[in-house]
Amino acid sequence: MVSILKHLPHPMTETFNGIGLGQMGEVIQAIQPHLKAPIFMCFHAEMGAGKTTFICALLKSLGISDPDGSPTYGLVHEYLGDEKQRIYHIDAYRISSDLMALESGLQEIFEENAIFLIEWPEKITNFLPNDYISVAINTEASNTRTYTVTYDHRS
Repeated sequence: MVSILKHLPHPMTETFNGIGLGQMGEVIQAIQPHLKAPIFMCFHAEMGAGKTTFICALLKSLGISDPDGSPTYGLVHEYLGDEKQRIYHIDAYRISSDLMALESGLQEIFEENAIFLIEWPEKITNFLPNDYISVAINTEASNTRTYTVTYDHRS
């Protein structure tokens, strides 16, 4: 699998402070040019910090009119975006072992030429490529978020 991230300075980081629900588009607009398959985008945040909310907004920007929300129980939601681009929203929260990840079929899914949006990537690190876009979401006291986006994150 060839990654477009290999052509970026290593690593490149952007930080977006004080982002409320109405400003998520600013972050999405910065990220969107990098979403060329195959690409992995891993979301790091505490429970309830807004990973799913952000991913649903990102999916809408990619042509998905009605995203299903978090695939916590089903693990994977599959979409067909603009230009017939396959997109997977993966919530690995319930994965407790490499065996469970393997049995879920993630390894086969990850071989596809697709965009992968992954919540709780720390649960499946052995299945992720070395380079991916990392999005860290931190809540602020003012009910806003700080988004730190690192392109070509090397684990």
